[in-house]
Amino acid sequence: MSGILPWYAFVIISVAGMVIPLFSKIFENRHQRRLKTLEIILNRKLDSYKDYIKSTAEFGYLAAKDSDEYNEYLKAYYTAKLVAPAEVKDAMEKVAFQANALRCAGSFEVIEGADKPWQEAVDKAAEQMAKEIEKLTQQKV
Repeated sequence: MSGILPWYAFVIISVAGMVIPLFSKIFENRHQRRLKTLEIILNRKLDSYKDYIKSTAEFGYLAAKDSDEYNEYLKAYYTAKLVAPAEVKDAMEKVAFQANALRCAGSFEVIEGADKPWQEAVDKAAEQMAKEIEKLTQQKV
């Protein structure tokens, strides 16, 4: 009788056969949900950053007092600021400061050398955005 398994061994094997796939499916669903959440966050950030950079560039080249480009820039600025981390917000605030100075002046020609700080601020903001996107894409799920 040494070759016969007790009845509870069959119960354990049967229960394990049902429970292991269930746990596997639960963990897979959690992983897929976190992956989808990360994908949505990444896409939202990419869209808002793209709109921000586009409207910033349009405003920088077409600056005029209280222009439509400035209003579009502000919309994109506040939208991107909602999803941006602290480093990106700081860089964007420097651009906003330069944008306001440019708006008040009316153009780059009015302020001697205003284009250099503007371009540096925009470049820094774009660099911080790129770092944030890279960090998100390298994140382990």
